[in-house]
Amino acid sequence: MFYISELEDDYPDLAKQLQPISEVEAESIKTVEAIEDITYFALLSEKTRVTPVFDIMIKFGTPSPTDFAYEVPSYNLQLLGLYQLAEDNKFDNNDLIAVSVVIMDGVFLC
Repeated sequence: MFYISELEDDYPDLAKQLQPISEVEAESIKTVEAIEDITYFALLSEKTRVTPVFDIMIKFGTPSPTDFAYEVPSYNLQLLGLYQLAEDNKFDNNDLIAVSVVIMDGVFLC
């Protein structure tokens, strides 16, 4: 997907972890627009504010199967939450409150 490739220079780990989410969701205009929103959120927001947030999402967003006694998704739940917010048009550039909610929701989804 074009927008994911746009992230590869500045946020290679984010691009890598967004790929499975874009594949799980049906390929539609809404999916492309949501990935576009996340891409531009990452690229156009103030880096000193969003880079640490994405680092947290990358590090802690994918549940480890060894930590749970039941089957867990193999993709990043925090990025899935951000994707769902983007799909619903619920955040703007530098919207760290929305991203913080996603991080906490990802923690409790596991």
